[in-house]
Amino acid sequence: MAGALDPAARIDLYEHLFSCDLTARVEFARLPLDEPLPLVLVDGRLLHRGPYDSLWLRLVDLPGALAERIWAAPVDAVLAVTDRYAPWNEGTWRLRAGPEGATVEPTGAAPDVSLDAAHLGASYMGQVGLSNHRAAGTLTEHEPGTVERLDTALYRPTAPFCGTVF
Repeated sequence: MAGALDPAARIDLYEHLFSCDLTARVEFARLPLDEPLPLVLVDGRLLHRGPYDSLWLRLVDLPGALAERIWAAPVDAVLAVTDRYAPWNEGTWRLRAGPEGATVEPTGAAPDVSLDAAHLGASYMGQVGLSNHRAAGTLTEHEPGTVERLDTALYRPTAPFCGTVF
């Protein structure tokens, strides 16, 4: 019910759907990952969720995308980025960002983190933290604590969602 205007409207819509006569099953083709429906059901275990891909993001203008994003907290980090599909993204970038805005500039400074641009897509949306990539060994943190600061700055309170199949 991503279209509900507030929590009360969301509950009212669900109650209406679940109370229709002769309804044995209600199926939603797509719901956001953070949909609160399991929390309002009497037995949340009755809800069966399957994985599906709804939104993939590939940064093709890394400095532009990072500069335009809304940041949850201040962060100052040097990122060494590789990108086999968009070589113009490759390089060492100084990211200075916060709630007031961001700047991304090339730098010769030593990197705090080395990663591939592909790992920034999900993190850019605020849902998959760079700490997950660190745990998987797909990025290198040279300066301890940088990944946590980036995760905090990249945080978004709601999961990204695209209900359109294309």
